[in-house]
Amino acid sequence: MPLELATLELRKGIFSVSTDATPGEPLNLMIAPDSVRLAYVPGSYDSVEDVLRGLGFEPDEIPPWTLGEATLAGYDGLFLNCGAGEFDEDAVAKVRTFVSKGGALYASDWAYSTIAEAFPGRVRFVEPFAEAGQPEEVVAAVHDDTFRRVLGRSTATIRFDLEFWAVIDSAPAGTDVLLSGPVTQLIYPDIDWDSIDWGNVDSDQFDPKPVRSVRPLSIQFQEGKGRVTYTSFHNEAQNTEDADLLLEQLIFSL
Repeated sequence: MPLELATLELRKGIFSVSTDATPGEPLNLMIAPDSVRLAYVPGSYDSVEDVLRGLGFEPDEIPPWTLGEATLAGYDGLFLNCGAGEFDEDAVAKVRTFVSKGGALYASDWAYSTIAEAFPGRVRFVEPFAEAGQPEEVVAAVHDDTFRRVLGRSTATIRFDLEFWAVIDSAPAGTDVLLSGPVTQLIYPDIDWDSIDWGNVDSDQFDPKPVRSVRPLSIQFQEGKGRVTYTSFHNEAQNTEDADLLLEQLIFSL
């Protein structure tokens, strides 16, 4: 009995592809670049748009100062680069609505403040200053099964070449930790900062101490009909091969 053609549709995150297939024959599936609409907010220390273009997509740029007025309804994915700056309440509300209605959001490093404001309680960053990470190379544990298959192992090497990257404290129930690893962070003294007399202080009392601890390096959670992904690392020239592979896979996991 001859084998009949069947239509196969595969979906992962915001991406989908369909093709006619004959049982037993190999498939070569490609996602059409125009099948999704992507936008990014540029930053000073990151360029996720380069990763997107390397994968064949052409994302639209949304300048940081226009995010609060931008129309996001037609986009499937929004990418916030590290160093894009602080956003006002209108921009944060727009990001929250975009995700709740089914949009996919990716943010990295210093864009943590938007995640914390738009989705309180979904991820906790270290206090009193989240920008506490130190330069180092981290061997991270990979908790996501897809990432393990892509890497071919359960660990990934992540390089932080600059200090003061944003450190995740913990992820509550309902938030998935994709990677975690031992990092060096600065711990500041337990001080009531609001009560300090800044005209008469001993600066030594503020000296932070470096401490090693295992922290999440990438998290993901569902919010409404959409999904949020955050990484403490991002696209830069000093990336390891592992980080490059993970960033590409993260995009297809939005």
